[in-house]
Amino acid sequence: MFIRAIEQAITKHTEGKSPKILFIWGPRRSGKTTLLQKLAMERKLPIFNFDFISDQELFRPDRNKLEALAKEHKIILIDEVQSYPESTLALKLLYDEYGVKVIATGSSEIRKKSQDFDSLAGRYKEMYCLPFSIEEVFQNTPHKSYDTANLYDKIQ
Repeated sequence: MFIRAIEQAITKHTEGKSPKILFIWGPRRSGKTTLLQKLAMERKLPIFNFDFISDQELFRPDRNKLEALAKEHKIILIDEVQSYPESTLALKLLYDEYGVKVIATGSSEIRKKSQDFDSLAGRYKEMYCLPFSIEEVFQNTPHKSYDTANLYDKIQ
């Protein structure tokens, strides 16, 4: 699996003391879900996918549901967060009341999807996962070193 440039920042966030919500935004097929799956595997965490209504229902602003989530998980991973923009109130409560760290990925910002969102002011950080850069491909690909001084002679 390729190592992405933003992985170090994500690891630093998960290991840090701040329970701020981390949103990872990016276009379709840029690797957001793959990053989340890698983190889930390393830390043995489940991923909640908001394309599933059953997962959305766990994140209603209901004290009993959120308390149960907080007792079971100190870090919560959410994929496709843009599919349930109303979840921002529950995310705010998980942050404010329980100090749970949430990492959520989405293909577009929630603010653009719905008018019924909680702004989460001061409670989140954002990162962007873009398609592979040339530098990332280079760093993840084995390559030969060339003697550039004699390269011209070799191609003639």
